[in-house]
Amino acid sequence: MDGRLWWGPSISSGDRWFEVPSTYPLKAASTKVVKEGKVEKRFIKKKGVRWYTNLDHEQRHKDMILRKTYRSAEYQKYEDVDAIEVWPTKNIPKDYEDVMGVPIGFLDKFNPSQFEILGMVSPRLRDKNGKVKTKFKRFLIRNLRPECN
Repeated sequence: MDGRLWWGPSISSGDRWFEVPSTYPLKAASTKVVKEGKVEKRFIKKKGVRWYTNLDHEQRHKDMILRKTYRSAEYQKYEDVDAIEVWPTKNIPKDYEDVMGVPIGFLDKFNPSQFEILGMVSPRLRDKNGKVKTKFKRFLIRNLRPECN
């Protein structure tokens, strides 16, 4: 929230192998064990590798292209937080000025000159039957440059 750490750029050229300790369970989609003399090295293959960084990179400053226009009937208000639910991230309205709750995938598109992260909550929403349910964690954000057309 205070801008000292952000997601690094994704590895976009396929899966990556990572060496793991001998105590780590080999439960990934792909694994391998390489013997070098008496030493055994264990590896797992992971997709979609992400990391946190404080190094600046170009992707961090790209604006997310917002196409949706806010219509109150299309966005639920939380029961316990003064914000609307936005899911998936591509449904962030371009013209909404108030607080929105977005899934963690938003971090992949976060540009600090376009959005402000206000916090993180586990908000409550009503389901189709009117029962209040707790949602997964959401980032609370505000669009710093709403396009009011």
